[in-house]
Amino acid sequence: MFSFSVSDALAVAPRALLALLVLGSAAAPLRAQAVEQKFRTGADLYFRGKVDEALKVFQEVLAENPSNEQALQLYGQAGKEVFALMLVKGGEFETTAKRFLELATIARKEKTDDAATISALVEKAMSGSYVDRRDAVYELSANHGEYGAAPFVAFLGDESNEKRVNAVYCLTQLSGDAVLPLLAALNSDDARVLRNASACLGAIGDARALAGVKRVLEASKNAVSRAAAEDALRKIGGAASLPSSTDLHVDAAKRQFRNDQSVTKPFDTKDAVWTWDGKAAVATKVPAVLRHLRLAEQHCLEALENPMATAILLASYAAEKATLAAAKAMGAEGEAPEADASLDVKLASGGAAGLSAALTFALENDAPGAAVEILKSLEAAGAATDAMRAALGSGYKAVRYQAAFALSMTGDSSAEVVGALGEALGEDALRTVLVADDKSESRNSMSAALRAAGYSVITADSGALGFARARTVPPKDVVVVRAGMADVTLDQFIYDSDFRTSAAAMVVVADAASLEGLKAMYEGKGKVKALLSDPVAADAICEAVKAALPDLNHERAAALAAAERAAAILGHAPAESLAPVGGQLVTALARTEETVLGGVLRAVGHLGASNAAPAVAAIFADGGRSEAIRVAAADALGGIFGKMTTAPAQDVVKPVLDAATGESNAAVRLAAGRALGAATFLGAGERAALLRGSAAK
Repeated sequence: MFSFSVSDALAVAPRALLALLVLGSAAAPLRAQAVEQKFRTGADLYFRGKVDEALKVFQEVLAENPSNEQALQLYGQAGKEVFALMLVKGGEFETTAKRFLELATIARKEKTDDAATISALVEKAMSGSYVDRRDAVYELSANHGEYGAAPFVAFLGDESNEKRVNAVYCLTQLSGDAVLPLLAALNSDDARVLRNASACLGAIGDARALAGVKRVLEASKNAVSRAAAEDALRKIGGAASLPSSTDLHVDAAKRQFRNDQSVTKPFDTKDAVWTWDGKAAVATKVPAVLRHLRLAEQHCLEALENPMATAILLASYAAEKATLAAAKAMGAEGEAPEADASLDVKLASGGAAGLSAALTFALENDAPGAAVEILKSLEAAGAATDAMRAALGSGYKAVRYQAAFALSMTGDSSAEVVGALGEALGEDALRTVLVADDKSESRNSMSAALRAAGYSVITADSGALGFARARTVPPKDVVVVRAGMADVTLDQFIYDSDFRTSAAAMVVVADAASLEGLKAMYEGKGKVKALLSDPVAADAICEAVKAALPDLNHERAAALAAAERAAAILGHAPAESLAPVGGQLVTALARTEETVLGGVLRAVGHLGASNAAPAVAAIFADGGRSEAIRVAAADALGGIFGKMTTAPAQDVVKPVLDAATGESNAAVRLAAGRALGAATFLGAGERAALLRGSAAK
């Protein structure tokens, strides 16, 4: 983002007011005029020192959900001066300004990498007057972000002192937009590039630069470069007390993996990561939904001597797979390409120990999608590790189920594994709720109530963490968010969305004093389905979430896949391991999906539970069922009959007796014969009749 100072903003305040007065036109739509008029009112209040009144007005403007183009217009014509002051003031002023900046960022996205326009502006900045340079740099920041900053990095090693000075000036004015291209330049072998890039990063003062600059201090053989790096670190955060560059890279990787808002800026370029090609900082295009993971991977690759870096790297690869799979499942393929096949190879190369460490990291950082993909890789490797067994106790159903699938493939039929498989049998939808609440008591009570109601619950103890977790997989069905958290505005949750949150409903929680005001601003707007006041009772939150749930789509498919696989595994499990899930097996006999029912019938037959006999006999007697299901039902009855010491009720045995002598379908008739052959309760006369080919009366 272009760099503004408070003094600059104060100096142009009268000009800002004049610009604000001429915003809009007679041709503008009525709603757009109203938004602009309200913004003018807020700006006027702010510059007259009535900042609290102004904040309320700006928040009302955001509640009107202004378009990206409107936000960009407000920013470009006058908003930059207002927002500069608000960003410095901090608190709700800062988060409100950031929200406007984020909206404006979206509107400029299509212009970001226009190479011809960028080249002309760079030339103007490098060769023009001070005024030309200032205007060019502003336009590069406003319209091109990191793409506009990167070309200046190539001049840091230029033989011309004038070009180097101009480039340093432009990069420091471009501020946050220049950080990642400058970090790429720290991989240069040119000492001049290293010291100038370090100097720029020190002047900008962005904490994202700490790991890269510390590595220059540790590794460079050039004393001048080391001195520049040390000076930069002092300006950013204190060189003496910093950990090693390896540890700093690991910490940065953790933050990027979590999509932590402390490393995400309002004007970040969302679709590129940067590397050094020997002469320049080069962009690699990435899907916006994967960018934070690719940045995490870059940090990990600089610190592989640290085992945690390997764990985070593998977790990031797995998270990429999970994100792309979620995009495809939700019909949002345009958000991301097909998964790179090399991701599977990289995950397999991690080995059981590395993948287990990655699994632990993913679960500690509330990344169930990544955890599921890691468990699949561990299953493919035939592994059975402590981390996998620990995953059976995860709060995320999908993780528990995948852990059970993987361990069962190694022959593990423990009560914990079988219990998770039994739970999966009953799934018809895997529903996920995010609870973002900075008040621990209400967060914990709401989460406990929702988990007890069968939801997978992800929690966040701050707005920033909640906002980040809303943009990870699995997609959230409902987001429960507290109003008034200090670090992210409610509008960001309500109005910002991509495929991971586009279908998510919102339930807003607030203190009683704020509720009526929030209802006036948000009720019926965006994706808000309910507003609740403290204290929130368990029944109230469960009812609100249930009412807010969107239509089932990918959740049903995921649940069915889990139930199918659980049934198939239980159908081949040892009979002695099935007792703990006997009740769940009987309940699952009511499922209509043949892909689930077939495995359930096999498991019921192995278990030989007599209380299942009526339901199994009814399935067998249903002529509308497929041949495969009727045969499976007969075989299940054979398992049950083999453990009975007394004859079952007539409605259980008669359909089998009749089928054995009169069923037209040969396969079903044969299966009925097998069931009766296993029966220990048949008398000599009944068996003799069967042997003669007629049922005993």
